[in-house]
Amino acid sequence: MKIAYYSNYVGKEFARKYCNGVKYAISGPLKMQGIARALLSVGHEVIIFSPGITTCNCKIAAFSEVEKYPEGNLVIHYCDILSFRHRGPVNDYRIHRMIAKVDTIEYFDAYLYYNPYLGAALNLPLFKNRLKILEYEDNVYNKYVVGAQNPFEGIRSTIYKYVVKRTNAAFIVCKGMFSRGEVKKCILTPGVINDDVTDAISLEEHHLTEGHKTRIILTGGTGYDKGSDVIIKALQYVQSPCSLDFYTNGNFFDQAKALVTSVPDRHEINIKGYMPHKDLMKVLSAEGDIFLSTTRSMGVEAQSAGFPFKIMEYAALGRPIISSELAKLDDDFNIRVNYYEGDSPLTLAKTIDDVIMNYEDRSRKAIELQKLVLGRYTIMGLGKQLKQFLNTIQK
Repeated sequence: MKIAYYSNYVGKEFARKYCNGVKYAISGPLKMQGIARALLSVGHEVIIFSPGITTCNCKIAAFSEVEKYPEGNLVIHYCDILSFRHRGPVNDYRIHRMIAKVDTIEYFDAYLYYNPYLGAALNLPLFKNRLKILEYEDNVYNKYVVGAQNPFEGIRSTIYKYVVKRTNAAFIVCKGMFSRGEVKKCILTPGVINDDVTDAISLEEHHLTEGHKTRIILTGGTGYDKGSDVIIKALQYVQSPCSLDFYTNGNFFDQAKALVTSVPDRHEINIKGYMPHKDLMKVLSAEGDIFLSTTRSMGVEAQSAGFPFKIMEYAALGRPIISSELAKLDDDFNIRVNYYEGDSPLTLAKTIDDVIMNYEDRSRKAIELQKLVLGRYTIMGLGKQLKQFLNTIQK
């Protein structure tokens, strides 16, 4: 199939030209790239249409780039972009016009769209009698800002209902999404393990170094929704000496920063800042003892808020994972991850001490999990699953 893929993708050339020193979440583009490569690996043609991001503080003229991968060439088209805050709807309309124009020339068999937002909705009438697939990553009802709030929930809900009503199938990141049958044909796509990760992995069991602090690593955002304050509070109760490293290109939640001074002397906190993804995977593999995700549940039903992209990368690297319940997936996955309940610092602290005390057992389970995810969620592994799924829904 020839697939038009709407997403806020940031390609290599775009990043090099316009993103130097710009803060943006790289997990989204990594997931988009992985999905596109998985589709390429099983013979589909994928063209990404991107309205870019709104944090570059400049005007960007329309251009295209081609990224070359072992699975094939990935073409990305960008519209004229106003990369300023609150200009997203303008850019969505511009990319809509571009998709409409290109479709009259090339004709797409299917439309794939990242999250049920305005940009995705605008293009649905263009593909009225064609296959429409939603890539659902972030629940629109998540309470993701301080005070468990969701700004503009009414507008988001209206767009969501419009999109879902016109959607034929969905790639979803957790089992609770569409649990009421809103979209009946779904496949789990919680993450993609790319070359940066597979080049860094060790297949050997990891052991703690006697006399050294246990090194806990948390990657990604550090805002309210990511629970950075939960782990800093938890360190007050953790008995085993730990070194907590944050690798982030985001801004720390103010409450979390204020708590750093309350951490006992037996622990240390290191804020490492941004690191290129390939280098970060090597650091995690070489230095991490435990990988951590403290993303909040965000006030929605179990296993429906989303699935942290970093969890699948953590799993592939073969170290014990401690996570909030947000990262639950299926039984085979869940029995090999160390979860703590709610957003409780005390419960998290107990989980950390338990994993350290029983590290050899948890390390063996981490290697079991590594084997599991390397079979399912590499580019090739996911490609095979998507091929079967797409063949089924086209019948």
